[in-house]
Amino acid sequence: MRLGMTIAEAEQVLGTSFKPKDINFADECWVTQRADGKDEAVYYEIRNGKIVVITVMPDLAKDSITKIADTRGLGVGATEADIRKAYGTVKVGFAPGFSRESEIEAAKERRRLGVKLREPLPSPEYWVEVESPNHERAIIYNTRDRKVLWFRTGFKPEVTARESCS
Repeated sequence: MRLGMTIAEAEQVLGTSFKPKDINFADECWVTQRADGKDEAVYYEIRNGKIVVITVMPDLAKDSITKIADTRGLGVGATEADIRKAYGTVKVGFAPGFSRESEIEAAKERRRLGVKLREPLPSPEYWVEVESPNHERAIIYNTRDRKVLWFRTGFKPEVTARESCS
């Protein structure tokens, strides 16, 4: 599989078709998976008939595990140190929904309301971004506690967008 493939090219390589589009998706932009049910953790973002983003996101609620990895052998469970070792320079920032300011404001609001947590909040998540030398593509590793939870690769700016076209 390669970014930029047409739907027909990708389906030929996969040996299966993609699932039909959900009624809520537009023809020019939609997210899909393999119709045969294999590699359930892999999602393909299609824009104008071509694959622009490939996301590997196992269902954490089901404790599903995937061995799918990038071209350097990194996948779910890899560490931020593994990413730096494999790629060198990376950009690190809070994942969508996390920021220092939002964490501080949420803690203030809990104190104001007298809310005491029974369990500790999960650690914040981060996006570790590796950019291609020509700056046209990137890989985003979503991490918590310095371990990869899921990752995506694609053309910029699509891969670095906070939301997919869905």
